[in-house]
Amino acid sequence: FKKIRINILSNYGNQLSVGLTGINFIDNNLQKINIESAIAIGALPKDLRTVYENENDFRIFENLFNGENNTIDENNMWLTLISHEPHIEICFDDYINLSKIEIWNYNEPNSLDNGVKELEFIFDDGGLGINQDNVENLNLKKFNIILWKGLGIDYFNYYQTIKCDEKYLTKLSNKYDILKNNIDSIKLPIGFIFKIVFISNYGDEKIISLKKIEIFN
Repeated sequence: FKKIRINILSNYGNQLSVGLTGINFIDNNLQKINIESAIAIGALPKDLRTVYENENDFRIFENLFNGENNTIDENNMWLTLISHEPHIEICFDDYINLSKIEIWNYNEPNSLDNGVKELEFIFDDGGLGINQDNVENLNLKKFNIILWKGLGIDYFNYYQTIKCDEKYLTKLSNKYDILKNNIDSIKLPIGFIFKIVFISNYGDEKIISLKKIEIFN
């Protein structure tokens, strides 16, 4: 592809803002693509610093590509307005063979509701203009996915890998449709990461342990 657009469709509940921690694009040689090789890159709205003209807000767009991804420091994250149909666009001069995308969701422990929940990827093979009106007419490749919510910890590298194989992305999009249409009717726990917190044991002051955990669908 020569151009990719990432539309942010929803977050995990914050009414004002939405953001991410980092994005890596990996080529077919499993090497990280140097984002500086893009001829154009940006987001609308760019970030809260730009929207509110606040130079003291360090949650800027450039943080997505600074390599500081496994972090809980919000000054290494990106935050923008949720109400303005935010999106990211990246354009390359030559075709890019993309094998996968690695995404770190917003991970500040007290603001995990800023994290992106629903994403739409649009891949443009011809370098044509991408917008919501011409996606269907140009027959561009479009896929929707659900991102994991951030964990609010930095001792576990929680990034999500999205393989850029059309069959895989179509499968993810199908799962997205099922989750989106049925999530309100599902009464059992549902999600990508399940966290179990051990509150107490039977008296040992130092150690807590289990023999086995089994999870059934």
